[in-house]
Amino acid sequence: MLTPPLKAFLLLFLCGALVEDATIFALAWLEPDLWFRWFHRAQPAGLETALLRRAAGQWAAFAAVQAITLLRWRVQPLWLVAVAGLTRPSSS
Repeated sequence: MLTPPLKAFLLLFLCGALVEDATIFALAWLEPDLWFRWFHRAQPAGLETALLRRAAGQWAAFAAVQAITLLRWRVQPLWLVAVAGLTRPSSS
């Protein structure tokens, strides 16, 4: 079973991951020029903004799964596996 310190660590981790991915999504989607200045010290030259917004969609999906996990992990611990990025092996 999960001990109270482990539960606290999981809660802290899930909250931190959600804040991180939601922030990355918002910055990449709403302010791509700022993104390129902060992370690359350059201005986007062409399709970089479109590719960044596509990646931002992935970060939004990560944040959505993390939010669901944050709400459901105590009742359905299998959601922790989704956040960890693990997949269940096939039964073949």
